[in-house]
Amino acid sequence: MEKRQIELLKILAKKLKTEKRGREEIVLSLKNAKILTKKENFTKSFHNLERVVINK
Repeated sequence: MEKRQIELLKILAKKLKTEKRGREEIVLSLKNAKILTKKENFTKSFHNLERVVINK
C-alpha cells in the first residue's frame, strides 16, 4: 500500500469514528470501498488493517 493510501485511510477512519453511524452503515461503506468482502473479511489489499481493528 502506498503512503498516500495509508494517509487517506487514516482520514477515513477518523471521519467514521466521529460520525454517529451504526455498525451496518460502516460495514456497508467498507464493502463499497472494496476494503471488506461480502463475508466481512478484509480484502487482500487491506489485510494489514485487521491488526488495527483487532487491537482496538
